[in-house]
Amino acid sequence: MNPARRPLREVILSSMPTLRAAALFAIVYGLLSYPWPGLQPAYSKAFRSAGQAAFQGFGPNGKVKFLPLENPTRTTDSEITTGVVGERRIGFSSISPRILGYLPSVEIVALILASSVTWRRRLFALLLGLTAIHLFIYLRLFLLIRLWYSKATPWQQYHPSESTLGIIDQVNEIINVSPTAGFVIPVLIWIAVTFRASDWERIIRRHQPQTPLTKDD
Repeated sequence: MNPARRPLREVILSSMPTLRAAALFAIVYGLLSYPWPGLQPAYSKAFRSAGQAAFQGFGPNGKVKFLPLENPTRTTDSEITTGVVGERRIGFSSISPRILGYLPSVEIVALILASSVTWRRRLFALLLGLTAIHLFIYLRLFLLIRLWYSKATPWQQYHPSESTLGIIDQVNEIINVSPTAGFVIPVLIWIAVTFRASDWERIIRRHQPQTPLTKDD
């Protein structure tokens, strides 16, 4: 028998921790991401309050307001208005607190709770992970507002060069417009706050094929 080929039973047993973790992740993510009645309005209200506290002003004379959307949809129920102090000219953009903040937060929680580490490490990773994911949410909002205030509008606060504005626009495309960042960044944060070098060594050893002993051994 080829020593590199492991029996099916051994393969299944070695895969059980991974399968259990995947099942736990699916259950936690499914329960938390399900649109329970009242959950989205409550989160959106908290999101707007936190956004208002973080971005009351922007630039020399900019003003920012986080408001509920007059005609909300299933996911988009808020808006950010931008203007200049003392002026009535206002620009606004509808946003989805669920996509910008809630789902990335749910993903990091589900990933950490499903990790094969001690509960003490999981709780500590939750603290670090939620802190990091909210810094990421702050960055998403900062880029959105900074880009709006950098374009040629009546409420423009910044006058970057064309190349700098292009860079800001490209970063905003990656962080906010592309749906990939909202799923990839939580995974990277999860890896950084949850695992140690010894964990990776243990995982690698678990999946390495073991050569059976011969008579000479």
